[in-house]
Amino acid sequence: MNQVQLIKQFGWVKRIGRFDMAISKKMLPYYSNKPIAKTMSIVSLSCAGAVSFPLYFLFLFLTVEGGFGEQGFKIFYHIMVAEFIQLTIIASLKYLFKRVRPIPNLISILHDKNECNLCSISFLKSYCIKLYQLLGYWNQYSFPSLHASRSFMLSIIIYNGFHIYNRGSLSSIYIFFPIFAALTISFSRLVLQKHFLSDVVIGAFIGMVSAFVTINFVS
Repeated sequence: MNQVQLIKQFGWVKRIGRFDMAISKKMLPYYSNKPIAKTMSIVSLSCAGAVSFPLYFLFLFLTVEGGFGEQGFKIFYHIMVAEFIQLTIIASLKYLFKRVRPIPNLISILHDKNECNLCSISFLKSYCIKLYQLLGYWNQYSFPSLHASRSFMLSIIIYNGFHIYNRGSLSSIYIFFPIFAALTISFSRLVLQKHFLSDVVIGAFIGMVSAFVTINFVS
């Protein structure tokens, strides 16, 4: 059942869609503001796959070498397991619902219009299009947000790991710092017109569930 069929069958889905559109329109002035858009792009980049995976291994090196030892590796292991869980769920939902982003990204444009302005040589255009579609086809869809999922997953697992390492002495106020980071990253996806509000909310929920499942059921 795709998004169009859901809208026809359930009125509440249509209402959520209208609310999402209203929120996206309110974000357009921020999207048009270059300093804000640049800042949000940098914030958003921190949870992009190409950046986050190298950071995971850097985190592993710093925590293990920094004296966390086994606990540092356990945090890293939980992150990897939770990452696999959330990627499986989110990729499946993206293909299932195929919701178009508020402002379609390059992959969507190439897919829909069969165009590529990156290649000036005509015979290379088809190869360029196929390459972009191969690398980013699943990620052209909006629902749910992987950035929101990843940021909330990381905030919970990292906080839990350091809390255990400090034998519960870590003040609960520190949970607000990673949560604030997760909220900021999620907000950046709205400002950049990459996701609707419901994409971000469901993405955050998936990230939190992935983290709790991993922490409680993965040794």
